[in-house]
Order: sequence, then structure tokens, then C-alpha cells
Amino acid sequence: MNQALQDVIEHRRTTNVFEPNHTISDEQIEHLVHLATRAPTSFNLQNWRFLAVRTPERKAKLRKLAYDQAKVSEAAVTFIVCGQLADYSALEWRLAPSADAGFMNLVDWTRRMSPASESTPASSTPTARHPLSGGAPA
Repeated sequence: MNQALQDVIEHRRTTNVFEPNHTISDEQIEHLVHLATRAPTSFNLQNWRFLAVRTPERKAKLRKLAYDQAKVSEAAVTFIVCGQLADYSALEWRLAPSADAGFMNLVDWTRRMSPASESTPASSTPTARHPLSGGAPA
């Protein structure tokens, strides 16, 4: 990946004109996704997924859904960024690194967010731990 493109991404500029016959490699696409995932998210949940649309046929279908924007079909790859809601049962595991670092009280947070919060005993403690914090997910 050339430094000019990386600078554009890191400085949050937009590009609207593309060379329709330009192609990029799988490695470049992976690098672009890596750069995109450097953006912060709440509690570092990283709750997004990226779809790379590369074929002319699929970009043409997508262009129809994107108000006929030429850049959708002219770019070498068009990304669809999908937000993914965290499954409630996985939140404790995903938030454990923040709790372990002292940024939040996970016991109080999960009790407050739990649909069954009235029945959660006060002495309950989370047992799930993120793999990077030394434990295994529940």
C-alpha cells in the first residue's frame, strides 16, 4: 500500500473519482480493512464487519441501491460496513478487558443491563474472561 493512500485514510479525506479499470490485490484490501479497524469503538467492542464488493455485476446491483452513485461501480472495491449488535450473552466476555483494566465495574454493569436484573443475586460475580486477559470465554 502506498503511503499517499494511507495518509488519505488516516487524515479522513474522501475520494469521489476513481479509475474504473484500476484493480487492487487481496493483500491491499486486507490492509485497508486493517486501517479501518483502527477507529475506536465504544468499549472497544469492534462491532463491525466489512464486505468487499469487487465484481462488476455485484457493484452494479449495489449502485442501484446507492442512489446510482458512479463511485460505487467505478472504485476498484466498494466496502459495505455492517454494524453488528453484540449478543447480550457475549457482552460480559467482550467487556472483561475493560473491567480487568479498572475502567468499569463489570458486575454492576452487567446487573444493570441484564433483563433479569431483579433476580440477579448481589453476590454474583462474572466468570467469563477475555482470552487476552488470561481466561477463556464462557
